[in-house]
Parts: sequence; structure tokens; C-alpha cells
Amino acid sequence: MSSRPRRSSRRGSATPSAASTPSLEREDATVSNETDFKTALAELIEARSDADHPDPGDVAAYVGGELAAAPAQRLEQHLLGCRDCVALARDLACARQAAGDAVADFELAAAWRALQARLEAEDAASRRAARRWLPAIAAILAVAVLGLGLAVWRLEASREAMAAALAELEAPQVDLPILYLDAVTRAGDEPPPRIPPGGRSVVLIVTPPVDSDFPAYDVELRRAGGELAWQGRDLTPSDYGTLRLLLPRRLLAAGANRLELFGRRGHQRQPLATYPLAFR
Repeated sequence: MSSRPRRSSRRGSATPSAASTPSLEREDATVSNETDFKTALAELIEARSDADHPDPGDVAAYVGGELAAAPAQRLEQHLLGCRDCVALARDLACARQAAGDAVADFELAAAWRALQARLEAEDAASRRAARRWLPAIAAILAVAVLGLGLAVWRLEASREAMAAALAELEAPQVDLPILYLDAVTRAGDEPPPRIPPGGRSVVLIVTPPVDSDFPAYDVELRRAGGELAWQGRDLTPSDYGTLRLLLPRRLLAAGANRLELFGRRGHQRQPLATYPLAFR
């Protein structure tokens, strides 16, 4: 009885066929990709960690569709105003795609597109609002510049006028008219002294009455109608007992004027004399 060669009943001891080699390579590639993804995720989390931003792990869970509804809604609200977190989410999505684990969930992809649309709408609205305000801002700036220019022009004009007035006052005066007001003038025995035309100022030398003995005097210059044109208070007499007054010509009105003299002692004052003046 001839014997037949036995077939080996042991399975699995055979040499792996060539058909099983690609499967092993795919498994090794998957493990390698997952390792690279975890490394990239750890580096991103370490680089993007910030107390003011959401946890990078939540952003990764949101990109992977693993975040609960309430935290996901809060994260979306934050993404509307934070470009850094949007960039982080995009980097995580790219990392997942590079690892071979791209987001394939239809709802997550739709939510991501909706978020991008909202971001673009916010940017467009901001640009439109800025364009609406530009004409008003330009008008306000124009008015401000015009007002500033007018103020500078007025300041320059005022400065020039003050400089001209100061130069006129500092210029030497020739033939300065001097008038003496004394008892004779006060009595009216002679015509009132007349102020000649010309010149910017006039000197009045006032002699108080002989019987007056006051440490100081008040003087009031009044026009014909009694209007007060100028007054001096607490004027100290000279060594000769006279008062010397330098008055601008513009204070003297044409026609009759009068100078009233008062003696002052402390807070008390006493009328002493009135001196007529005439200006032609």
C-alpha cells in the first residue's frame, strides 16, 4: 500500500506571501502618520497656549468634531473675533489632513464653511462702516484745519497790531505839550488852558490848593457831559507838592473837559478843586 505525502496541517507557519506586504506597509504608514500628527499637535499647543484664548485641546476637538455643542458654540463666538485662534484651527485641520485623518464629516465641514462665511461678512460690514464714516471724518478735519488757520491768522494780526502800538509808544515824542493847572486856572480868571492839536500825549502838572495837606490824591478826568474818561488813585505828590500826569491824547474829547481833584487820607477822600480844560 503506497503512502501519500502528508499535507502539513499547521497553518501560519508558511512564509508570508507577497500579497500581504502592502497591508503591513499601510499599517506602518498609519502609525507613523499618527505619531507625526501627535507631535505636531503638541508643538502647536505649546506654541499657541495663551490664557486669553481657549484651550488648544478644545480647538483640536472642535476641528475633529469631538467638542460638545455648548463649548463648540462658545468657541465659534471666540473665533469670530480672534484671528490667532482661527489660524490655529486651520493649522490643526491641515495637520489632520497631512496625517491621513482628514475631516470627512459633512456637518463639521458645513459648520466650518458657515464660520468662514460669517468671518467674511463681519469683515465686509466693518469695511462698509468705515467707508460711511470717511466723508464725515474728512469734513470734520477740514473744519478743524480751517478754524486753526483762522485762529493763527487772527493771532498774527493781533501780534502785528500790538507791535505797531508798542513801537508808537516807544518812539520819542517831540514838543510834548505841558499844561499847568493851578489856583489861577481853577478860579476862572483866565481862559481855560487849551490843548494844542498833534502829539500822542499831554503832560498835566496839577498844583493842589495851598491849604490842602494830604498824603495822596485822587484825580478824575471827565468830559463835557460828565462822562468819566480816566481816573488815578492814591497819587503821591512830588517834592514840590505837585502831581504830574501823562495822559494819552485820545482820552481828551474835543471841547470842554474838566479835571477833578480829591484829597485822600486812608479810606476817606475829600473834594478839593475842579480844573477846566479845553481841547481844540
